[in-house]
Amino acid sequence: MKHQPPKVEDYNSENATPNPPPSTEKRKRDSKNYKQSQEQTPELEVQQPPNKTAKSEAPAEDGDTEEPEYSEEPEEPEDDVEDGEEYEDFDEGGEGDEGQGEEDEDEGEENQQHSTVNEPKAHKVIEEFGLTPLDRTPLAKETLTAAPETILAMAIDAMLKSRPISHDLTQRTVSHIIEIGYHDIGNLRNSSWDERTMVLKDGGYNRYREQGATNLGNLVDLVDGKYDGDLNNLLKKSGNNRDKARGLIKEIKGLGDLGADLFFNNVQSVWPSMAPFVDVRSLQTAEQVGIGTDLDTIYAELDQNPLEMSKFANGLSMVSRIVNLAVAVIMVLGGIAQFFPASMSSIIVGTYVIIFGAALGGLEFLPTIPDYAYRYASFLFSFLGRGVFYIFVGSLLLHDGVLRYIAGSLVGFIGLGYLALEFIPSIEPPSNMREADQGWGAEQVYGEQV
Repeated sequence: MKHQPPKVEDYNSENATPNPPPSTEKRKRDSKNYKQSQEQTPELEVQQPPNKTAKSEAPAEDGDTEEPEYSEEPEEPEDDVEDGEEYEDFDEGGEGDEGQGEEDEDEGEENQQHSTVNEPKAHKVIEEFGLTPLDRTPLAKETLTAAPETILAMAIDAMLKSRPISHDLTQRTVSHIIEIGYHDIGNLRNSSWDERTMVLKDGGYNRYREQGATNLGNLVDLVDGKYDGDLNNLLKKSGNNRDKARGLIKEIKGLGDLGADLFFNNVQSVWPSMAPFVDVRSLQTAEQVGIGTDLDTIYAELDQNPLEMSKFANGLSMVSRIVNLAVAVIMVLGGIAQFFPASMSSIIVGTYVIIFGAALGGLEFLPTIPDYAYRYASFLFSFLGRGVFYIFVGSLLLHDGVLRYIAGSLVGFIGLGYLALEFIPSIEPPSNMREADQGWGAEQVYGEQV
């Protein structure tokens, strides 16, 4: 038995933690003259599990050697007791283990909540914006598999979408190519340059049909010569290594970094070893909307379903387009607000802001971006230029009125975000912010080939 000094603080033992949980508190062996015993007993009975409560009802004997005794140190002043009162550990080891187990369980629940806190957002992106690979094509009507035709169709899809052309237009073109059967390497091999040109034109891919027809011919040569007519052999050649596979897929003429990202966004649905994948630009969007950037966590929340991961990646690409569209709408509304109250200067500023907003919206909806846009508004095709432009327009809106301040602040903050993206080398501009000759080579043919 150890005699207790007047003050009792932490109960330190060789196996005890520095701050044991309340359930490991000492109970006084001799209850005489202990004023708080009647008040603490109900609390202890609640804190202790039934087996411990039952044990506490049995009187302890002086010669009991089954329960270890511990030297005790002073505790907080409010727990002062008379000198000479004796305490024993009430199965402190078991209580401590149990308390620690409860702490671990609480911590596990907290970590589980933290890891799944973004799950609804990830699923919401899929539900509202997610697109299956090769969406709106005949192949998307059936379950996608790693058939040679499917992989070739995904490569063609990525190649055509690398151009600064609207997503809807290229989607129609890809669908038409698949309907014709050019996703079959044999049919594409047997086609002539003129036939490929007409197929692209009929699909709506008119502006770049000549260069596109040439690139499709080069694609046949690469697939036949290096992969025996099946791009699945590219995966085998890379040893299921994404970086090696990326380098190999970029050997396709007209498919640069942007095209490689688009390809992996889709192909992970049938090449599970490439999952989880989200292009860096879309991953930045995921961080901005509060989903996070931990791909392994996101993949786990999607039950490690590669098809769902592909839908999620494609959905984030749509979100980034919506951000630019939202800026365009805010600009137009902010420009309209300049007319109230009307003055010559506010009308001029409002007119310019409306024109700017309409132009930005056109970049998201126009089938193709006109050549003069590259000449006279080239600053819009870089993160730096677009960021400075957004900040400039936002500053024009910052005056006289709460709504104007809100609109100007939103546009300005998005501009700051674009400025930040300029200094992240791994993030490339989206397809409608890329120069006309990027990813396809400098050669452009605009006339019909005779």
